[in-house]
Amino acid sequence: MKKSFLFAIIISSLLIFINNSGVASTENRLSKKVFVPSQARLKSSMPTNMMVSGTLHFQLKNEPELDVLLKEQQDSNSANYRKWLTPTEFGEKFGVSEATYQKTINYLKESGITLTQTWSNRLRLDFQAPVETVQKAFKIEMHLFELEGKTYYGHLEKALLPTNLIPEIADLRLNNFLFTQPTLKPESLIMPAFSDQSGRISIGPQDIHVAYNFKPLFSSGIEGNGQSIGIIARSDFNMSDVDLFRNLFKLPTTTITKIPAGGEIIDRGGIETLEVLLDTQLSGAAAPKADIKVVIADRNNDIDQSLAFFLNNLPNTKVLSISFGACEKFLFPQFEALFNNLYKQAAAQGQSILVSSGDQGVNDCGDGQSLQVNALAASPFVTAVGGTSLRVNFDSNGNATDYLGEQGWIGSGGGVSNFFPITDYQSSAGIFLQGRTVPDVALLADPSQPGFFVVRDGFTTVTGGTSASTPVWAGIFALTNQFSESKGLGNANPRIYNLGQQQQMSASPLRGFFNDITSGNNNGGGLIGYMAQPGYDLCTGWGTPNTDRFVRSFISAPNRQTGLFLLFPNGSEILGKNETIPIRWQLSDDLVNRAGTQDILLSTDEGKTFNIIASNLPPTIRSFDYVANIVTTTARFRIQVRTLANNVIDTSDANVNIGTSLRIDFARYAILNNRLEVLGEALSDKAKLFVNNVRIDRQGKKLSTGELVFKGKEKKLKLQKGENFIVLEVDGVRSAPYKLFL
Repeated sequence: MKKSFLFAIIISSLLIFINNSGVASTENRLSKKVFVPSQARLKSSMPTNMMVSGTLHFQLKNEPELDVLLKEQQDSNSANYRKWLTPTEFGEKFGVSEATYQKTINYLKESGITLTQTWSNRLRLDFQAPVETVQKAFKIEMHLFELEGKTYYGHLEKALLPTNLIPEIADLRLNNFLFTQPTLKPESLIMPAFSDQSGRISIGPQDIHVAYNFKPLFSSGIEGNGQSIGIIARSDFNMSDVDLFRNLFKLPTTTITKIPAGGEIIDRGGIETLEVLLDTQLSGAAAPKADIKVVIADRNNDIDQSLAFFLNNLPNTKVLSISFGACEKFLFPQFEALFNNLYKQAAAQGQSILVSSGDQGVNDCGDGQSLQVNALAASPFVTAVGGTSLRVNFDSNGNATDYLGEQGWIGSGGGVSNFFPITDYQSSAGIFLQGRTVPDVALLADPSQPGFFVVRDGFTTVTGGTSASTPVWAGIFALTNQFSESKGLGNANPRIYNLGQQQQMSASPLRGFFNDITSGNNNGGGLIGYMAQPGYDLCTGWGTPNTDRFVRSFISAPNRQTGLFLLFPNGSEILGKNETIPIRWQLSDDLVNRAGTQDILLSTDEGKTFNIIASNLPPTIRSFDYVANIVTTTARFRIQVRTLANNVIDTSDANVNIGTSLRIDFARYAILNNRLEVLGEALSDKAKLFVNNVRIDRQGKKLSTGELVFKGKEKKLKLQKGENFIVLEVDGVRSAPYKLFL
């Protein structure tokens, strides 16, 4: 982000005293400052034949009530759980009154100003008028400014507004400066087709699917069917580039729609055009069968117009991707609050918003003076997406075959907000800093390790930045909506942090719901940033997605309203003897009302018989810690709920491997070397290998790196396309199965 844009706001507040008939009586001015970009050069008065576009923003009403509702919508024990509002309902409850809205409309019309758009949320009015009309109505003089070779309009005086509207108004914008910038890192690499003539190998859609474990979902028919992803944009683009990208990477046909948010849309060129192409192509790569709607702000507006359009006109688009940023230190608090109001509306309507965390590490302002975050990503009601550098194994054709690991990317925006306080879901997860911390999650963003392929002007280029990681996560959210048959997730962060906590409690957390990133940092601009570390950190959040497990787990218990749900263990834990197993579960509202007591049972014979390990627990209990002091290779836990009459009314089971230190943490098949490589605990050259329940006649070799390697081609190892289950046996004890997908 260039510093000259950081002040690119002209905030105008206006005040004219008028009586009920609309006749001006006195004048006064608000004490809000007016800013122009620090490097903008005043050119001349604005010609009177030009038109001015303006936007008036209203204060959010009944905000404490809204905050309560937003918590209840994410609480499975609340009557408002996942009861989303419509835009009209939101406007009636939390926008200005209809009378005030209409009074403002009348005032603008009486001043000779043309209304161009009204909004269901009653938080915004868009208008247009000739320069002379604007100057007369608001008692200002409009000017032209030059900034980095481009011409903008704005004003230097504070504008004026009727005194009876002042308490309702949050902001009036009468300029066309751009205060947000794409969070994009392009590489200077352009190639025809996808034959990387420079020898450079980068990430395409199928490589994303391998690295982040999409394929099991796709094989189950979860590809984004019936879902819509919204792209917040500011520039037009060539649809032929998107079509070429999808054809080259053999993505299925879907519907991609360009929608103007206001008036005329323009192709702004340069990084602006590359940004919208990147967002559109990569969101579709992650959710190939989802529809994609791209809403583009007009030539005189910024991305808040695109966002408002989605919320008020396309509320059934439940996932929105924003790859823009603005340094928090230089953004007016009222403007950060303006975005936060829109984010709250989205959450109340069941829409999830993902925002890139920035590409300059902790130096988001680019001045090397203080640790700062992207203001657009700092709201508690959006999911902030950071970045990583990714290592994958590529075969001789340049196709990814294995995930090898990641580290925090030096450019990953992260830190502590100076505007928003720490959130409940963060403090509940053991994060006790002064302000809201970002990012929440991460994904590949490093443009050089290895970067993403994108098509522009019929050629492929390589790019990155958190602009790239964000739309991929948007696609993952679309898959989550499809899998859960959800009508929207709303603010996803409470559940993300819940999953993060569950993963931390696991004895083998590295490949859980998230790939926990434990190395790298986001130092930037001479400033010392934050290290990636186990669990949550301010460089990569909870980590990158293990997409199959994340999607399948997101709407598991506490997010469904029927039955009993065992949260932990959840079927993939591998626990050693004498380890403490934290057992956690959740009851639906209906079950809570009928429950009398609860029992915890354990089976060591594959569910044939169960022994009670805790009985008659009161219905308010949701946790129990069990020490695994038994020796067996598998165990099954069961929670059962009884009525007061002692009848079992619901059960929930989960299998774990317990009583042995033998475990597989990670396995991959290296095609180039024709070998199966296994990482884990208590691995030995004596280990017997079972693939899909078939004993494989291959002797393993343990390397100095700790890997256990079995050589052989796929057929010799009995590996098949799709899911494979890998089991090791040492001295008669077997590991829990590890699912390997080819």
